[in-house]
Amino acid sequence: MSINKVLAIIFTGLTWVFLGIGFYSAYLGYLPAGLDLVVEAVGLFLAGMISGVLYAGIRNLNKSKFGLGLVSAGYILFVPVGILLALLIPPLMNMSDAPVSTRVLILTPFAIALSSNILIAVGLGITAGLAFSATSLSDRVHGAQILSEPVRIR
Repeated sequence: MSINKVLAIIFTGLTWVFLGIGFYSAYLGYLPAGLDLVVEAVGLFLAGMISGVLYAGIRNLNKSKFGLGLVSAGYILFVPVGILLALLIPPLMNMSDAPVSTRVLILTPFAIALSSNILIAVGLGITAGLAFSATSLSDRVHGAQILSEPVRIR
């Protein structure tokens, strides 16, 4: 991977942190303090990095401008829903039985990253499938026009 893609993925992870904390404060009306805020930020950063890798991988598969635009639009549409899902799922999971260190270091960031990226992967899969179908249909129609031209034999 080039350094530009790595920097873009890191920037995506940082963007997820700020968007997630902004959504979190708008949803609750306040920000959690201390360790809870750090755990949310780490989970959102991991989720953003994973979603950036998913987006870069799917984007590399498309060669047409229409496909790139469709995948980018799908990512932009599914990111807010993924972030909100990432913030809503961990409190709903019953992790109170786990020790605090396990819950803080492993379970909550994993729940955030997994819950948001399942939705992002589904959204990218839908939009990439539509992009591949549109490109294939366009190629087929274009190929039919070329074959339908009369052939002159001398």
